[in-house]
Amino acid sequence: MSFGTGFCQTASELKQVRGKYRDSLVKVIEIINKEKEPRVNLIEFSIPENEEESILFYSLDQQKESSSAFHILGRKIRELISGGNHTILRKYLILSQYVDGYFAEAYFDHIESIIEVQRELFCKTVKTIPQEKTKRLSEYKSRAHCP
Repeated sequence: MSFGTGFCQTASELKQVRGKYRDSLVKVIEIINKEKEPRVNLIEFSIPENEEESILFYSLDQQKESSSAFHILGRKIRELISGGNHTILRKYLILSQYVDGYFAEAYFDHIESIIEVQRELFCKTVKTIPQEKTKRLSEYKSRAHCP
């Protein structure tokens, strides 16, 4: 599986990608394609932490061989959050600053679902994240009546 650089960026501009991030994405997709269950820590590591990683992450949906597994990975992330996984929720909330286009629509729909299922955890978690990283979640914090 190869990763395109997409969004008019060259590979040299993707310098803030964590070591082993690409390898971990490939591994999690391969595991899911084999209809096996990836470890929670691998799922957690696959959640992008910056814009460059989000480009790689979302490029998985653009590739025929990984698109289905990408959607399964998203579902697994949301299931872990619904089950109360604070660490994955925190990373998922920080992702709000990088989502765009049709990914943003789905992402914010998922945020609403998370609030319905885990409102207290959402409020508790979003409070621990610097506000500049959750600007796009301010409306959702209001709707959830976070203190």
